Amino acid sequence: MTTIAWSMLAVAGLVGCGVTEPQSAPQRVDEATSELVYGNDIFYDKFDSLAAGSINGQSGWAGACTVVAGAAPDRNLACTGSAGLTNGQQALHAFARPPGRNYHLQFDVWTQRVTDATHGKVFLENPPGDGSHTILQLAIGCDNLRATFEYHANTTRTLPGSFPCNAGHYRVACIWHDGGTEFRCGAAALPSDPIEANFVAIPAIDDNGVPEPIGAFDRIRLLGGIGGRTGTTVFDKVQVLSD
Repeated sequence: MTTIAWSMLAVAGLVGCGVTEPQSAPQRVDEATSELVYGNDIFYDKFDSLAAGSINGQSGWAGACTVVAGAAPDRNLACTGSAGLTNGQQALHAFARPPGRNYHLQFDVWTQRVTDATHGKVFLENPPGDGSHTILQLAIGCDNLRATFEYHANTTRTLPGSFPCNAGHYRVACIWHDGGTEFRCGAAALPSDPIEANFVAIPAIDDNGVPEPIGAFDRIRLLGGIGGRTGTTVFDKVQVLSD
């Protein structure tokens, strides 16, 4: 992966307005770059150290998604829907979050046997972690990846790129500032990394278009099989950082 650190000017811009301005050279958002820029690993899991089977009770996780073997020694998290599961299978993990910072969310995801436009989701939330205090969400489905501020449908933006259903693995990245007025997200088909200049902005507004600053969060929730839909959303590396 390419490792390119943001300039101090870019970081200053992120602090001031919640997002960075596009740089003269494309900035790739890979794992090494994000750790250089932010430096504070709030949460990280690649699932490789977990035992195959239910993730519930492993390394602070709660929920029913399943740890499955990938290409050795890789392990992934599979969240599969079934009849009667309104929110599908879930996995929830809490962590300590330093307030008033610039944040970076990144995860790798793909689908298997999915035919619906919405199958899986990634939430950042405040307690109790049941969806009632969501600050942002990323939806994963057939041929699309979407980002939404809280539950305000008027803020939903489709991430640019081609994401054929069940045909590729993707990296999703988002950046924002605590209390900011928008967050920005992008995605790319692995092994490529998202390029910051291609990120889309998701406004922090309510259903009436009134600004609503991006709030606090202290947990991440992964879902697959929403609405009892068939197929599986598979997650690999999941990471949250701050500066």
